[in-house]
Amino acid sequence: MVTYYDDGTIRIRSMIPEDAKILYDTYFSYGWHPSLDTYEKYYKEQEAGKRFVFIAEYDGRVSGQCTLVFNPT
Repeated sequence: MVTYYDDGTIRIRSMIPEDAKILYDTYFSYGWHPSLDTYEKYYKEQEAGKRFVFIAEYDGRVSGQCTLVFNPT
């Protein structure tokens, strides 16, 4: 895991495998119908160097995500 920013309250870091389920559950609770496979794929692509996945934490809890694909199709 790489930490890109941390001020003690907000932390921006790379994705870890457990984040996939957290993201899925969070979006599902909003009434969206995401696929857990999507977030698992994000992690695999991050590890393969194809995508950056930035996870935002607030007070130690995952509160958002953003991805950057290096060579989109």
